[in-house]
Amino acid sequence: MGLVDVPVPQDPVRAEAVKLARLESSIHPIAFMFWPIRKQWFTFVLLCCTFSAWAGGLSAWKEVVPGGYELSHDGGDHRVVTLDGLAFTSFYLYRGALVAQYDPATATSERQPADEKSYYIVRGDQAIAFSDAEDFQAELEKSHLVPVLTRWHDHEFGLRFWSLLLLFMLPLPLLLPVAWALCLLSLLTPWQWRRRARLWFVLGYASVSGGLFLLLNFPQSI
Repeated sequence: MGLVDVPVPQDPVRAEAVKLARLESSIHPIAFMFWPIRKQWFTFVLLCCTFSAWAGGLSAWKEVVPGGYELSHDGGDHRVVTLDGLAFTSFYLYRGALVAQYDPATATSERQPADEKSYYIVRGDQAIAFSDAEDFQAELEKSHLVPVLTRWHDHEFGLRFWSLLLLFMLPLPLLLPVAWALCLLSLLTPWQWRRRARLWFVLGYASVSGGLFLLLNFPQSI
């Protein structure tokens, strides 16, 4: 009488574990080390989704700047900033006023005649429009609105905080802040290995982060 092979039922949990083990063995060990980073990138995506966005996507923004002016950009092809019906391509903030100009040559991707420029001076609820550059410059000097250091802004003004976020997320998510904290703590110990390099890294990263934070939060001209 011959022997008959009887199939043995497999445990589904064990079978799934075997599949996972085979998958892990087929992945390069270095690549497998970076699997946990996916969770950090997921956190990065969640942070991105907390920003308000319009139909234009993440390139659209609305922000109240110093002086109480609510500026906005719809994220479309027009590279203009709007304020209560006014449209301009560049502006700066100085002494509570908003000084802006509209240049049709840069307002859209299509080149337009450059002689259609217009200029604006906004103070509080009052907006003065100019079509002549000399009259505009004369009014700026008369009103003492010519700064020593002019910080011009454009339609990407509301996206400047992304650069601060990238400072913490690149080259790997939260790598630089964690490295900075570890180096700072190590300076408080007697450990002498490359102490000067760690000190320069702590001071340099803090200086860059602090300077960028000040520039982003104080957009006025000087």
